[in-house]
Amino acid sequence: TSQPAPSSLGELREAMAGARRVQTRSYGNRTIRLFPELWLEVLRPARWAGPVRGFAMEDGSQLCVFVLVGQDAPRVVALEAADAISIIRGDAQT
Repeated sequence: TSQPAPSSLGELREAMAGARRVQTRSYGNRTIRLFPELWLEVLRPARWAGPVRGFAMEDGSQLCVFVLVGQDAPRVVALEAADAISIIRGDAQT
């Protein structure tokens, strides 16, 4: 299998802006947006072994991945600039 092409946080924001399916949840003054068709693979070797995969989400201005596959799944991980992020499927690529 080939490795997915790396994406920047800017490219991820663009893909999120173009997504056709977005679910919004409000908790008081906190808004979370879920992008169920925009799947990511994230590598952070200093923190966990192997990649994690899940769908993109936005918690306020923080980009996150809702991890469904990989170490300690399910969980939410805030994305960091040094992460190796790949968009592996989603609305923005169709």
